[in-house]
Amino acid sequence: MPKVQSVSVEKKTSIGKAQENSVTGVRGVSWHRQTSKWQAHIQVKKDKHFLGLFDTIEEAEKARDKAEEELING
Repeated sequence: MPKVQSVSVEKKTSIGKAQENSVTGVRGVSWHRQTSKWQAHIQVKKDKHFLGLFDTIEEAEKARDKAEEELING
């Protein structure tokens, strides 16, 4: 496993990991069938935020990470 990926995995476990039954393995990222794109979303307390549709899972994960940093960590 490349070093970049192992750092990413460590970050995910310290912040919050995907559920065990997750198909993507990425928290807050899922496949949107109607558009055949990846969608990113986040929930802060009871507020749900749709972050957009993306061509790659990596783009969706970056959007999710950025929103988490801004909304949760200030």
